[in-house]
Amino acid sequence: MTLNRDKPWHKNASNLLVVNSILAAIAALVIQTFVTDLVRHSVWWLVAGAASLLLFVLTAEKITEAFASDDVRVFVKYHLPYNIGVFLLLVDVVGLIRHYGHLTSYPTVAVSVLMFGGWMWGWGCDTLFLLVRDKSEFPRWIRQLEGDVVEPPIQDPCEKVWAWLGSRFRPRAVGSGVQPHANVYTRLRPSKIQGVGVFAIRDIREGARLFSGDDDEIVWVDEQEVTGLPKDLRKLYDDFAIIKDGKYGCPSSFNRLTMSWYLNDSDHPNVTVDGEYNMTAAHDIVTGEELTIDSSIFSAQPYKSEAED
Repeated sequence: MTLNRDKPWHKNASNLLVVNSILAAIAALVIQTFVTDLVRHSVWWLVAGAASLLLFVLTAEKITEAFASDDVRVFVKYHLPYNIGVFLLLVDVVGLIRHYGHLTSYPTVAVSVLMFGGWMWGWGCDTLFLLVRDKSEFPRWIRQLEGDVVEPPIQDPCEKVWAWLGSRFRPRAVGSGVQPHANVYTRLRPSKIQGVGVFAIRDIREGARLFSGDDDEIVWVDEQEVTGLPKDLRKLYDDFAIIKDGKYGCPSSFNRLTMSWYLNDSDHPNVTVDGEYNMTAAHDIVTGEELTIDSSIFSAQPYKSEAED
């Protein structure tokens, strides 16, 4: 049997084995240091170092086994002992710094916090993601590692955690000169095409990124969940959602519909859409012109079928 070696997790496995080997070598050096001077060290430092080395060896063996059998689940499973091994190794590093630097309690705490922050940045968030598995997101993350196209894509666990923390604790700029109308090109007005449309309130140059402040994540709802809804609620999905592969791509709440969801269709659109649903001006657009797309390239169009009837 020929195995596909182009899957995303294969590259991750190769990189992890290299890093794992380096950390195992460091753990061996740390153990040697403690053994040669055990009288002046607590035996627990030696235990932590030995445990980290053991976990690195186990991880290397199992990841090699996963790569040979093309089993992504074994690869993911042994991320956890690898991350724990890194934590124990950093604990030992703190012990070495404390001992040979003759640190008192407060500097030791400072070094410990620094090391823990480094572990969280590179390994801790990944550990939390593996321990607290989201029942819907985790299987999709596995599929993404296998190379399947997942909509929306699953963000790297560490990037996701730090983006969330940054959004909660990053101070808001006051008087920074950024104004609410910055990068706003459009507004809603009555449309001759259909109901409400999106119109330019300033000239827009070709290639300009539109709706840059619209960061609401697209959520995907199975068609079966929509079929049984009352008519008016189903029409919300038909009129506004991206419809493909038996799913409806919607804003996280229809109460959060932004201008990008109100674009009307045209056979000669002036807005282009990429694979991640980012929208740009297809050519120069003048003030007062309605912005349109051809949604047939990425979505079914049940409202057109109704109009033809």
